[in-house]
Amino acid sequence: MLALMTLLVALLTLMLSFSLWLRGEISDVYSADPALLAGLATFGLAYGLQAWAVWTLRRWARAFTVALLVCVTIAGLLDTARNEVLALGTVLVFGLGFVCSVVALLVTHPPAARKLFTH
Repeated sequence: MLALMTLLVALLTLMLSFSLWLRGEISDVYSADPALLAGLATFGLAYGLQAWAVWTLRRWARAFTVALLVCVTIAGLLDTARNEVLALGTVLVFGLGFVCSVVALLVTHPPAARKLFTH
């Protein structure tokens, strides 16, 4: 269930990145910020990697989750400081990513759960 929740965050992040890029290509007024698009795509791929690591019980999944949690928290705070109209979608994605990472750490924290991650 945890891996599926993480995969959902990955797919939502990639869909937001693609939709912002597509809006920039179609619109004459709006131009997509390349740094935002690259950042969202990177986070989408990182959450996909996290989902795979949790699903296959990789030993490094917890450390990767902590690193991703720190990165998504910093990126989310920086994005909310921009105060743009499109910030709602990115704040939603960063918020879901934050919650997903915190839940992953809480679920994998007990010693019995840690023993499962042996690959």
